[in-house]
Amino acid sequence: MSFDKIKKFFTTNKYILLSILVIVVFFNFISASFIEGFTADQFQYLAPIKNSNTWSQNTMTQFAKKWNEKNNASGISVLQDNAQSLKFYISNTLEEEALYYIQNGIFPYDSYVTNYLNQNPTVIPTHETLANGTPLIPSNISQMWPNRIAYKQFIAPIESKQTPPPISYQIYMGTIPDSAGQISPITSSSLSSSSTLSEANYNNLVSLCKNIIAV
Repeated sequence: MSFDKIKKFFTTNKYILLSILVIVVFFNFISASFIEGFTADQFQYLAPIKNSNTWSQNTMTQFAKKWNEKNNASGISVLQDNAQSLKFYISNTLEEEALYYIQNGIFPYDSYVTNYLNQNPTVIPTHETLANGTPLIPSNISQMWPNRIAYKQFIAPIESKQTPPPISYQIYMGTIPDSAGQISPITSSSLSSSSTLSEANYNNLVSLCKNIIAV
């Protein structure tokens, strides 16, 4: 395409191109502020559970059935649908997590534990296995252990030795609330301030628009 044709193209479509440019710039700033302000709790399932935590009988029955099926449990590894048999899980898992397991066959994991294990798979010893003998790896651990246990077994021993201790460990130990790990939710004021063009960017945008119109 010759320069004359390019010039003609821009001259003919300058208002369309200007509109596209303005839209792209606008959404660039909007999306950036949205990502920055998006609410997310990366430590959702780390906080300690109260000693009074309980599950309904229906939840215990369905959970035991689902867990045994998912893990091909046999012999002493088979879970019974009573509080004594499920004591380990009830003391480390909220009922809402158990209900999630019943529906999905895995425990809900927060992003912190998931990312840590995926990035550091060697923290899981090679001798650790599922109930059926399958080696335990980041992709299958959630079908056997809840989030808190995965953290306790493989991450806490490392982070407990760090100074100062990371937020994840403090939340797990209950020394700070899990809300401390949340990103502030997006608000109209933060959106407005984040998406406002600086004076330099504004001047550059105006200059660019003038150049397009002048073509």
